[in-house]
Amino acid sequence: MPRQLKVEGFVLKKKRILNADTILTIFTKEMGKMSAVAKGVRTMNSRRAAHLQTGNLVAIELSETGSGFYVGSSSLKSGFLTLRTEALQGYVYLALFILDKILPPQQQELRIYELTRRFVVSLSQTTTPKAVFQDYIQNLMQTLGYYLSGSNLESLLDDVEKNIEVRLPRHVIIG
Repeated sequence: MPRQLKVEGFVLKKKRILNADTILTIFTKEMGKMSAVAKGVRTMNSRRAAHLQTGNLVAIELSETGSGFYVGSSSLKSGFLTLRTEALQGYVYLALFILDKILPPQQQELRIYELTRRFVVSLSQTTTPKAVFQDYIQNLMQTLGYYLSGSNLESLLDDVEKNIEVRLPRHVIIG
């Protein structure tokens, strides 16, 4: 019998599979970064489709089977609509990209989760998004135990690229 779990988390990314299904990567408070299949989420009458957009904070009921996790019901906790502007969405996208690349799967990271919650709230209320983003990335990397050699945003992003061994899509914040 499948085990039922309730989690709260940020949707980091989505990947289409089969006809109407999607694999979600979610950074949850309870289990850290994890993947789950959302069956039928891309159908016209799916009520979950709006909740499960990248960057949203959602509450999800999961079923765990031998082959992985499946999304049952979901509800939107926050869509962070103030962050869906051209000026801010690049910072959110890049932060989620870094989280996806740097976090190990299914390892609870409460400090990182709370740091991320504070980041999106601060970003939605600031007039200096670059400074808020830089502060978040610096705190994220230091909390995870990475050495940072620089203090400006460019050198900080260079350090992130070295540690995750992936080139960052910097164009989303540089414009």
